Amino acid sequence: MIEKKYLMQASLQAIAFILENTFAGKDKHNRPFASYSKKTFGMPLGAYYSRVGKGHQKRLQNDTKIYRKKNTGGLWIFIKGGYQNFKSKWNPEKASTVNLSFTGQMLKELHVMEVGNSYSYIGFKSKRDVRESKLPRTARCWAF
Repeated sequence: MIEKKYLMQASLQAIAFILENTFAGKDKHNRPFASYSKKTFGMPLGAYYSRVGKGHQKRLQNDTKIYRKKNTGGLWIFIKGGYQNFKSKWNPEKASTVNLSFTGQMLKELHVMEVGNSYSYIGFKSKRDVRESKLPRTARCWAF
């Protein structure tokens, strides 16, 4: 049996590795992330406003269209030039670096979730961050 303090230390080092690589734009194999898409994309208008605020929508005014979905009646915004254009309007100096940190909030929610006698889990505390990461809520780090 491994002492829990060593599993905790290993989990914290795993999180540090993930954060360091992510902010550097590298995956777990030290390869660069794929470039941001330049294809038009859509998102719910409410999600767009929650990211940029209602007072800032003019930055993308010429690059967006708002539509009402026929089946649900919900409002969606479509952004020309893809996510690369979207990010460049808000953070031009970081628009070319893919580092999964538009606001940095999601990566701040990465924590050690559980440490057992022979395992540890790291994961996201927020359900929103789990959805955005498209990962399971927790991931087993080590199991002995």
